[in-house]
Amino acid sequence: MPVTSAELKQHLEQNEAAVDRVLRRVQGFTDSLMTLDALRSTAGITGQPLEELLADFLNEENLGWEFMFHLTQPIEPINAANFDLEDLGDFAHKMLGFKLYVFDEIGFCGIATLVSHRLALTAWHVTVKDKRKERRSGLTVRTQEGNKSLRVLGVRFEMPCHDDQWDVGLQDGDILRANPDVALLAIEQPMTTYYELPAEPPAWITGRRKLCLSHRQDDNGRGVTFVTGRATIDDPPRIQLEWEDGVTRPGSSGGSVFDTDLAFAGFHQGQLNGVSEIVPYATFAGIDEFTQAIAEDRAPPYIFSLTGRVDGHLIIGRQRYCHAIHDVVRGAARHLRGIWIKRMEIDQTTGLEFSYDLLCQVLAQNGQAAQVFRVELSLGMEDLLETLNERLHGGTPLLARPGAADDETSEGASDKDRARQLVDLLAKTTGATADRPSWIYFDNPRGGLRKAAQQQLELLLAMILSDTRLRFVMAGGETYSVPGPKAENASALTGPGVMVDYIGQFDREDVRHTLEAINRSLGLGLPTHVVDFVLMQALHGVQAQGTVYRSAEVKTVSENLQRSLAPLLPAEGASSP
Repeated sequence: MPVTSAELKQHLEQNEAAVDRVLRRVQGFTDSLMTLDALRSTAGITGQPLEELLADFLNEENLGWEFMFHLTQPIEPINAANFDLEDLGDFAHKMLGFKLYVFDEIGFCGIATLVSHRLALTAWHVTVKDKRKERRSGLTVRTQEGNKSLRVLGVRFEMPCHDDQWDVGLQDGDILRANPDVALLAIEQPMTTYYELPAEPPAWITGRRKLCLSHRQDDNGRGVTFVTGRATIDDPPRIQLEWEDGVTRPGSSGGSVFDTDLAFAGFHQGQLNGVSEIVPYATFAGIDEFTQAIAEDRAPPYIFSLTGRVDGHLIIGRQRYCHAIHDVVRGAARHLRGIWIKRMEIDQTTGLEFSYDLLCQVLAQNGQAAQVFRVELSLGMEDLLETLNERLHGGTPLLARPGAADDETSEGASDKDRARQLVDLLAKTTGATADRPSWIYFDNPRGGLRKAAQQQLELLLAMILSDTRLRFVMAGGETYSVPGPKAENASALTGPGVMVDYIGQFDREDVRHTLEAINRSLGLGLPTHVVDFVLMQALHGVQAQGTVYRSAEVKTVSENLQRSLAPLLPAEGASSP
């Protein structure tokens, strides 16, 4: 609809600043932004009234209707809430870790927010070339901190925008809810810093409020902008952004928007329809497939590789170990106090060597990093309890309390009291609680232990067994005595006890478990017949002993798996699945 110079003249006389602001807004990002000052300069040369030049420009650019729509909107007061500078500073620092920049093989195409270890939230239209919905080729994400580049292996969850969104936009709430323009990108390697989406979207009321927008502020993609969001409450709400100077640059779509409480409100959808608006969190927060994908990635019950990559050291046959740790974190294994890793082949150390790293990785991906205290056992230990006390306390000897000293009772009773004190010190030093227990990891004592140290170890394990704040892993030590009831599955324990994790041999289903974890974690979407084929290739030529394989064959099977999966993973610069 054409705009006339007469109606523009009236608005120029009433509020010229508002006219200039809306003029900048409706043009979007452009290297040749038209402003009132530029038009006034032209008027000085041609002698035409300013309102005529403005009308000509708007009508030529087909911006008349949109310009008048925004200009005539009533301006409500902005909500009085504001950002806390201290909170904002901490939040901005964390944003360095979870804000990602999306690229394809041509260049910069959007912003994403890491919302779990390997899933990044963005606008769906960022993943396609145009309204024909062809997926962009060679998708990658990069971090601002360290500028690390990671391949996008696929789109784990997606709900495209409606076709009309590319041109005329949408006002119908039902259509918007069914077409929210949201995607979760699956990246090739897990990361530890991510933004945890709130369970419920923040409440909106009709009106204007301050917002913090993570977007592409310059050619390098850095920056945030404080803007005003105008909400019109429907179901879901319609939230448009107001700007003082134009809008964000192309490539800002998908950038997260936070309210003054720094709660996630939605993400920017600036590219479509030429209007800067927010896709509200309320449109997709309750979708089961969306929330389930994030929950599964935040707390994986099984780690298929210490690096999270297929070309890393693949882990085969350790699912009971991983699941037991995972269950402790979730509070689903209330009787499990310890895990005893026992080798079927005593001369093999492969499973023991990375059990510590595996424990740390499972805990980290379940939100409990730095909750492990490692104890290296050696033949030279005279007083195991004092050795650990020196590491924890330093300088203050660990003495039995009055009534339990060596000269007051037996040596065994004295060590028992010292072990009890050490357990309390371990819990306090590591910040352990019953709801968030710490782990004490005992390395395999190569060369054995002296009798006194061995007795102290057994006392210490017994004390940990009775303390709800601690859990232990005993790696090896098959010739020693680990106290407490034993079971091969944590669920079989009816009281505080120990799960025995036998390692060394593995079978076909162990390999399938690792393969399925890769398929699920990386979002490869391999159908059953492809999984079966890869499994067959992984075990081809590997000598079995009945239905099991010796631990020495793990390396061969891992290499076969990596070789078979390589063609199924997107190569650098290749199209994402």
